[in-house]
Amino acid sequence: RRVPGDSCIEEIQEKLALGTEEDLTFDRVCHTCWVLRPVRAKHCATCDACVLGFDHHCDCVANCVGFGNRRVFILLVFAELFAQGCHWVVHFYTLRELQSKVVGGYFAVAGTLVKTVPMVVVAVALHTLTMPWVLAVLLYQ
Repeated sequence: RRVPGDSCIEEIQEKLALGTEEDLTFDRVCHTCWVLRPVRAKHCATCDACVLGFDHHCDCVANCVGFGNRRVFILLVFAELFAQGCHWVVHFYTLRELQSKVVGGYFAVAGTLVKTVPMVVVAVALHTLTMPWVLAVLLYQ
């Protein structure tokens, strides 16, 4: 990232003075921060910087996911997936233990679980719904 007030104008003037106009491409100039972007770089509106290999801005890592920190983001997604899996297993065994104490059919057990431990039921439902999305993000990266 450049210092505010510094732009690619100096680089363009240098290339014009050296007579290397064929290397000069204005499509690489970022129209927001006025720098010569490297190939495959894009401007992030949140960070207000051009990022090499820009994928997306992630609030969880408080930075853009790009060329230099993609491994950190993948590690974060692995950790999230592992934590959700551990929570799901713990909640599953808790619900199974409570289910063994309740006599009746499926609806009687479900009603008892919702009345006695509603947060465990909500947590299992949320983990069951969000784990496929986290796995999809991991596989996309």
